[in-house]
Amino acid sequence: MLDAMVFFAIALLVSSMLVSQARQETRPGSTGGEEAYVDSVLLAFLGASVGSSVRLMLEEPVEIESCEKIGDCLMAELHSLRDGHSTEDFEPLNAILTAVLVSIVEKPFLFSLSAYEVSGSGATLMIQLQNTEDPTGETAYASSTNVVDDDGALFVIVLQLRPAALPEVDRV
Repeated sequence: MLDAMVFFAIALLVSSMLVSQARQETRPGSTGGEEAYVDSVLLAFLGASVGSSVRLMLEEPVEIESCEKIGDCLMAELHSLRDGHSTEDFEPLNAILTAVLVSIVEKPFLFSLSAYEVSGSGATLMIQLQNTEDPTGETAYASSTNVVDDDGALFVIVLQLRPAALPEVDRV
């Protein structure tokens, strides 16, 4: 029982650290709606369907149907990664998931979605989907959710959004 309490406390601490590290003060002139927007994007993303069928070449081919929920696909990927599969095995799926995020994240935001496995020794990055090189830029907004798989492993999925820099326009 003590082990479970310590594990839960560590998981809560790591999750809080990840979100607080990503989230920064609301910028001047902001309405504060960005935080709610990030929450709604993460929930919509995890509940959405993949939208395209994809075949993964694992020990034996795995067919993911277009109607599969993204949250379920991420959990299956995380479980497979824990079992020793390579992230390269999931590149076709991750390309589709990145395209889904691109389609639902409104401009001018850039995104980074990270999935971590949390254990007694800390958090390990398992999955990274992004359309930006630096997801923790000057102003970032974040949302996270904790997910426990059937084996009792704890994962934290974190979505970070930050406004893209506007291009400089030369005046004529």
